Amino acid sequence: MKELLFDSLFDSLKVLLFSFLLFVIFSFFESKFSKLIQKHKTISPIIGSSIGLVPQCGFSVIAADLYIQRHISIGTLFAVFFSCSDEAIPVLLSNGSKWIYVLFLLIFKLIFGFIFGYLMDLIYTRSLESSKKIENFSTCNHTESVWSTHLFHPFLHSLKIFLYVLIINLLFGLFLSFIGEEQIKHFLQQGKYLTPIVCSIAGMIPTCASSILISELFLMNSIPFGALFTGLCINAGFGFIYLFKSKKDFKSALILFISLWIISVGLGYSMIGIENLM
Repeated sequence: MKELLFDSLFDSLKVLLFSFLLFVIFSFFESKFSKLIQKHKTISPIIGSSIGLVPQCGFSVIAADLYIQRHISIGTLFAVFFSCSDEAIPVLLSNGSKWIYVLFLLIFKLIFGFIFGYLMDLIYTRSLESSKKIENFSTCNHTESVWSTHLFHPFLHSLKIFLYVLIINLLFGLFLSFIGEEQIKHFLQQGKYLTPIVCSIAGMIPTCASSILISELFLMNSIPFGALFTGLCINAGFGFIYLFKSKKDFKSALILFISLWIISVGLGYSMIGIENLM
């Protein structure tokens, strides 16, 4: 039991360190990235896909708000949601042996994000007129001190991730000790072609715990890369919750959700198929 607690705490502390460093860096660019979406509308799906790669759950909410106010297209919103990975990147980077998969994950999300984003705009157009201007794009209050914005908030966010990871590691450890790691891996490997569906359902949960859970399963070699990709592509944090709150945009939100799920699952299965051929 002590060994389980020590291993879980050590792995979680590594995630805390990576998360804190990343969030401190990105805290200096969050507002600028958000303004780019509204300023460059013609290339906004590319910008949206790029911004979504940043491991910061606030961007999906910002993008949803911009869409509701008619500042960006549904394709740009799709690109942001699709490329989001919530808190998965710090978790995956904490395991040095999996860094190449993080690179593939980011490249595929960037490419497919703006490709399907442009297609969404071609298929489902959206008026961008708005009589209002957005004064503040950042999720943080600009009146706050530099210490609060660039150190305190990143630390709190990283601490929340740390607690999620620690709890998940402990639960997984206890689960493995009772059931057995080999039995679980055998079950998931036998149901390999169901893992994209399972991960897509897990990815729908609007909390960073879902992205952490999917990442931990991948790090344990319990799910293939295609399942990881599917789960993290459908995982848009609280973006969908914020979008569905707007009654006038319910139809658009539903179209976006269904499109994101179909594309994510389809690409996940394609990657598993390609992996089997290699």
